[in-house]
Parts: sequence; C-alpha cells; structure tokens
Amino acid sequence: MSGVKVVLDTGDPAMIVDSISMEGGRICVRGRLLGTMQARMYVGPKEFLGLIGMALRGSVYAYLFLLPLFYLRRLWSKTPSSANYEG
Repeated sequence: MSGVKVVLDTGDPAMIVDSISMEGGRICVRGRLLGTMQARMYVGPKEFLGLIGMALRGSVYAYLFLLPLFYLRRLWSKTPSSANYEG
C-alpha cells in the first residue's frame, strides 16, 4: 500500500504517511521514515495548535488556490508533445 509521500528536493522519500488515527487524546501518524524505517509519530493538543497556526499562513492559501493549475501543468508535462511526433 502506498501512502502520502513527503519527498526531499532530490525526489527521494523523506516520509511516507500510511495512516492517521486518534490514540488516547493524541493524533497518531503511522508511516515510514526515509522510505523504510517504520515509525509512529504523535501530535498532542499543543503541537496540533502550532500545526494549525503554520497551516493558516498565506503561502498555504496561495498553494490551495493554485493547486488546480499545478495539477494541470503536471498532467500536460506527462503528455507527449505533438511537435516531437514523427509519425
């Protein structure tokens, strides 16, 4: 099963998130660090508020707004160009 990948600038996986659940008043993030090392990471109430604060910055809103354009650009770049076709 492939989870959500967080990659380094080289394209290598830094973390793969397999699942997120709640365990005893904390959020448990299960995944793999560097693609292989199994890990459980816990986020408590104080850390969660900090995470929300980071997510509510302008750059995140800009990314959400531009996300459809990023998706289309990625989709178009995978399509073979008709100029390179020598049929």
